[in-house]
This record gives sequence, C-alpha cells and structure tokens, in this order.
Amino acid sequence: MPGISGIDLAIQMRAQYPNCKILLFSGQAANLDLLESARAQGYDFRLLQKPVHPSEFLLEIGQLSTGLLQPLPLVECLVPVPA
Repeated sequence: MPGISGIDLAIQMRAQYPNCKILLFSGQAANLDLLESARAQGYDFRLLQKPVHPSEFLLEIGQLSTGLLQPLPLVECLVPVPA
C-alpha cells in the first residue's frame, strides 16, 4: 500500500477498534521485522506468508472467529471510507 504498511494500518485499526479481528497476509520478508516491532509495542497480529494454502487460511479464520458467536456491535469493525 502506498504510504503505509499493512502492519502500521493494523496498529491504527486496533487502536481505534480494539475488538476488531485482524489477520495479515504478506509475501515480503521485511514485514517480519515490522511484525516484531509491533509485538514490542504490545500488538500481537497473526501474519500469514503468501502463498497461503486454503486449509491454512480456513484454520486461521476459524481461530479468529472463535468467540464471535456473541453479538458484537457492528460499528466496532467498520472503517469509514473516504468520499
């Protein structure tokens, strides 16, 4: 993404929407350093390396969705889209 890394965006989203579930994908090894930096700041994101096998993707989605059967306010994960 131009101007911001996916991990930086995830940090901003987690700050604004703490209950939002975030799963990151990357094909760049440099993102592992950014992920470690985020962890040092107290953020723990799951990063899947591309290409991702469909079974691994489904497993991760299943793990993220655990506990989501309780209703969450939908606004928690809505991100305003600039006009």
